[in-house]
Amino acid sequence: MGYHTYKLIICIICLLLCFEWCCVEGLAVIWDPYHPLFSCKDPVVNVKETDLLKFVCPDKDISSKPNAHSSTLHEVAYLLDYTKEQDYANCDARDHLSVLLNCTAAYRTTQHRITQNALSPDAPSFTPGKTYYVIATSFQTSNNINNLVGGSCNYSQDGAHNLKLKIHVCDGSDSSCSVCDNEACLYKDCGKSCGNWTNGYTFKRDGGCFSVEKRLCNNTLLGITNHEEQREVALDCPKTCSAWEQLNLYQKGDNCYKDEIRSCNISILESFNNKEYRQSIFDCKDNCTDLITSSTFERIGSCFLSTKKTCVNEVLNISRTEYNETEVDCPTIVIPTGAPNKGDPGSDDEELYKYMLIPVGAVCLIIGVALGCMGHRYQNVKNRCKNNNVSPEMNHNNGRNRGGVANPSYTPDSVIINDTPEMIRNGGI
Repeated sequence: MGYHTYKLIICIICLLLCFEWCCVEGLAVIWDPYHPLFSCKDPVVNVKETDLLKFVCPDKDISSKPNAHSSTLHEVAYLLDYTKEQDYANCDARDHLSVLLNCTAAYRTTQHRITQNALSPDAPSFTPGKTYYVIATSFQTSNNINNLVGGSCNYSQDGAHNLKLKIHVCDGSDSSCSVCDNEACLYKDCGKSCGNWTNGYTFKRDGGCFSVEKRLCNNTLLGITNHEEQREVALDCPKTCSAWEQLNLYQKGDNCYKDEIRSCNISILESFNNKEYRQSIFDCKDNCTDLITSSTFERIGSCFLSTKKTCVNEVLNISRTEYNETEVDCPTIVIPTGAPNKGDPGSDDEELYKYMLIPVGAVCLIIGVALGCMGHRYQNVKNRCKNNNVSPEMNHNNGRNRGGVANPSYTPDSVIINDTPEMIRNGGI
């Protein structure tokens, strides 16, 4: 390239720099604790990506202050990252991201391009959708210019305000993020006082209803009085409806559910007889009686206890009986192996055993005596029959005859005592 080409390129670069730094008007923030912007409780400046944000040192004479070493107000603007909200609240600049402005002389100005990727390594980078923080921590004088905690950020006197600011980078998709294009716009709400919102009129749009509200505002900073502001508020469309009618009433768990319906007319939307539904939930536990044992039974080698209870739901006006079966241990019969020892479990029945043994022993004694008597008599009869060569059966029959039973051949015992068996068989002596 020739000499003239180099000159042309240099001129173009100079023109571009002049256009950016001199000709392009950017939003200016006067870094002055007495500026109206900082009269807001928590001032916020909205910017867009590629915007040029200017910071200007104040033209403020502070020579009358007791600790002033010059007539110039000295302040530093420290930029904190969007993650440092707590440092912003505590006025702590020890972990600052960058120095946006250092006011050691009046009329000094710096400007910063809002971009994600700064060309200069010293320039800060900004991410859309994030909020960054700027604080001043000096005490407005040169001897405290390097102080990093407190200072003008949370200290104010003689009509000055806390020198702190939020910078919000608007995201392209956020249409509600408005950006100011003049200085007055930055603090238009700081000195404003307004009355209450009052209802204006109602209208319909896109199937909905809206109300226009109005109020009167004054702004002492801008010199504005009785300025009327309006806003639109979405609201439920005014309507007239019939009473709610019950459709269904049912129970799930411990809750009851009631479905209702009504008809509504919305005159502003010219809509009539619209059906509206709603469901209400309320507690409706059943009132149940105590468990009642009905029976105990055995099934497949196991024992079960059958119980039942009656439950009444007064809300639903229904009652029901619930049955339940619970497996239990089968009852066992214990046969005692001996009288319990005194003091052992079951020894309280010792007297019962004594009273049982007495009648049992008496019965056994009577039976033994009767059997002994019968056996002795039978033995005597047997011996007599043996001596007389007569069988016990014949002797028994004779005994019956002797007892007076009809027998014509009855003979007294004294007659046949010494008779021989042959004589007896032949009819006697």
